[in-house]
Amino acid sequence: MLRLITFSRLCLLRDLPDDGLATAAAVAELSCVATNFDCHLLQRSPGAGPLDVLASDTQQAKLRQDVSDGGGNVVVVSSVDPSSVDFPEWLPVTHLGHSPVAQLTEALGQSSTDVGWQWIHIELPEDETADAWLAATLNGAVRLIADFPDDELIVTSVAGEAQTDHRFESLLWEGSIRVPLWFAQPGHLCGQVSQPTGSFDAFETLLAGGWVADALRSQSETGAVDLRSMINAPAERSIHLRHGQTDAVRSPDFFCVRVVDEYSEISTAVYGKPNDVWNVHDLSHEYPDVAEQAFADWPDN
Repeated sequence: MLRLITFSRLCLLRDLPDDGLATAAAVAELSCVATNFDCHLLQRSPGAGPLDVLASDTQQAKLRQDVSDGGGNVVVVSSVDPSSVDFPEWLPVTHLGHSPVAQLTEALGQSSTDVGWQWIHIELPEDETADAWLAATLNGAVRLIADFPDDELIVTSVAGEAQTDHRFESLLWEGSIRVPLWFAQPGHLCGQVSQPTGSFDAFETLLAGGWVADALRSQSETGAVDLRSMINAPAERSIHLRHGQTDAVRSPDFFCVRVVDEYSEISTAVYGKPNDVWNVHDLSHEYPDVAEQAFADWPDN
């Protein structure tokens, strides 16, 4: 079975506060047994529900087909009113109510042999118990790897810190990326993948691992890939992002952003990756040809 575990809210784990020791320990333990994708970026801004950042319209159509065929199941573990989780009406959701940590870890251990995939979405509480929930979930992921060695597992998040709107590249800002993204597969040693990936990649991997018909497995308009291919043979990859009048190209080394304002004036910035997580230092003067070449490589520009 292929499992996807997502969180509703999650700050960058590299910036855990001092009181997040339990979570930090769980992060360290999971990192020792799983592959860490450290360039997990989004293609679009978050919407009202988890599917808005996880999946494109094409991918949601794939999921709907797979659900109708009985290829997988979805579980929501939440401490909030389930009506606040905006899943589509056609998607069957099992809500476990105000779950204590013990019930949460029990939900993670649920296994079914008659489905190809399982998606467990966790709505983290907005109180002092959130760290305990997060630590328990990450520890539960480690146990899943041990208890179900033939299963594949993705652990990620669909919400985190948000950037303000005053910076022109904010809609593509990597500070609201759900990092790190962990992926474990049978018989594979832990490692690190620094190639650009996205929430849509996690969902594409889930769909490819289920019972979706071959005709529905083709890549969507997001250019999503099966993450397993990046673990086995990580190739050079660049992703073209677009939102309104803002274009960006994320490569392993740079994040190039271009925006056209209401007067048709073009502004461009170049940020060095992966070191400049917050897009602070514009390197367009030091590397004047990088952005031009990056956008020239895309045929629709």
